[in-house]
Amino acid sequence: RDQKKLREGFDTYLPPDVANYDDWNELFCDPERLAQGLVLHDGTCLFEQRHAKRFAVLHRVDWLASLDKYETKTHREVHSLWGVFATTHRIWLLHAVLFAAGICYISGDPPQSGTVRLQGSSAAVRFASIGLLVPLHGLLWSFARWETASQTALRWNRTLCSSLKGIGYSILWMLPLFTYAAVRYLEFQGDGASIGFVTKGIALVAHYDVSVLGLLTHLLIPGRPCDRLWSLTSVPVRQRVCRYIFWIVVLGLKFYMSLVIFRAVAEETITLDLVRLGREPISEISRVWYSTSWGSDVLEWLLLWSMSFCLFVADTGLWYQAGCTCLGVVFIITRRHQFALEHTASKIPERFSKKVFSFSASAGGGRQRGGSKRGAPLSAYFPMMWDRIMEQMRSEDKCDNEVWHEQSFNVRVVAAGPRSGADGAINSSGGALAAEDSVSRTPSELSTSDMSTLQFTLQPSESSGTELGSDDGVKVPGMFNRGDSIIDLAVMSGTYTSRAANNAEMRWRLNSIARSLSMPMPMPFRAPYIPGITVLIPHLKEDILTTKEDLYSGSGGTGPL
Repeated sequence: RDQKKLREGFDTYLPPDVANYDDWNELFCDPERLAQGLVLHDGTCLFEQRHAKRFAVLHRVDWLASLDKYETKTHREVHSLWGVFATTHRIWLLHAVLFAAGICYISGDPPQSGTVRLQGSSAAVRFASIGLLVPLHGLLWSFARWETASQTALRWNRTLCSSLKGIGYSILWMLPLFTYAAVRYLEFQGDGASIGFVTKGIALVAHYDVSVLGLLTHLLIPGRPCDRLWSLTSVPVRQRVCRYIFWIVVLGLKFYMSLVIFRAVAEETITLDLVRLGREPISEISRVWYSTSWGSDVLEWLLLWSMSFCLFVADTGLWYQAGCTCLGVVFIITRRHQFALEHTASKIPERFSKKVFSFSASAGGGRQRGGSKRGAPLSAYFPMMWDRIMEQMRSEDKCDNEVWHEQSFNVRVVAAGPRSGADGAINSSGGALAAEDSVSRTPSELSTSDMSTLQFTLQPSESSGTELGSDDGVKVPGMFNRGDSIIDLAVMSGTYTSRAANNAEMRWRLNSIARSLSMPMPMPFRAPYIPGITVLIPHLKEDILTTKEDLYSGSGGTGPL
């Protein structure tokens, strides 16, 4: 009964070019595309209407044309590895370059016999073969992008500028083929050979230049403008430099340790008496390439090094975790060094008021003993909120009644106009207020106008009679008091931690919120980075049971749409 019933042709996967709720979610997260894509039945755009009339003509939007796949589909949803390669192509290219460089390094120069080897007779020619990865990767990536690009993305590329860029990239990626062919031709001709004024040295320099330039375009320009639905998140220069240094160190250590594995694999090929393809003379290959024994040796050689490449790629995860562990230790020590130099729990009121109640009115800063001001003013909402937290702790039996009253503000919420002259009360403007002739109310009974003149009357606790001041200060829970010296810190930290959190879970909760407030608070989500909640599933066969009347009138205690 609960089995999904799909339409014919949709029972396995959706066709790759069908627009679905993900594509429409992307459309509504892109204001520019949305303004151009929503059209009315008469062919005009919705956003061409005056702002005051857009809602009135919303019912005239042609949703079939506006949400058509040729207008909204940016990438085809293919169930193949080409989509994975198109997204992670830089990772594979970087590993291929490091793997090829390691093989070239451990191979060594062949004996000087006067014959030309397949990979070259010198180190310069041998390392030049790495440049052939540029055209190979360009070909694979171009096919992967063509396989995953939708008709909409291809239409975006049908411009003169995009065509010229594509031709330029194609020429740049194909140049290493021609320069490497020139290098091998001049090597085959022998010393002193040249093509016009181009000698072997000049050809090698040109080949290295175009190969490095091609690799940089692959690595530093990962996509095309049509591949990015919106602009990338800006990263500070210092953070970007730290990222590059981190990856250079991690990959450098990985490459250095991998040389040991490469040497072991090379020695194993010698032990098994396999063909070492790169060191084979070209003249000998031309005579034995059709024999079955030589072909089987080459196949075994390829399988051995292919497995080595898979292990080389998988090993990156281990090195990444090791690097993150070392970097995390330094980061935590740098970020949390204040944990050893301050009583973090005592700074919860100021930090919570600054980071959570940042837009609320200040309740004024209290005074510590000795007259020193607290680091930042408290929010007028914090005492009531903290009392609710401690009340919840008590209801869960995380603390007893004594600790509950000792570590609470014991706030009585009142609604009264601004008055002055009474100690122990603070209002949203930071001045002292009198609590006389005021009407007590619970927080849920306060109206919006009452919240604007919110007042807290603090009831002192006999078990913890420490006050933050003598004149205009207020009593706060003992765990929020702190000393200025190392001795006070040690004494107060041990005393209030043990008394305030005898329960292990309560202690963990207090430490967690104290440490979290000492870290940067992430900003709320903004478009287009808001997590989307989509409910449109066009390929399901079930009928929508909710009627229009239920949506607009409300039913079952729900509000109307």
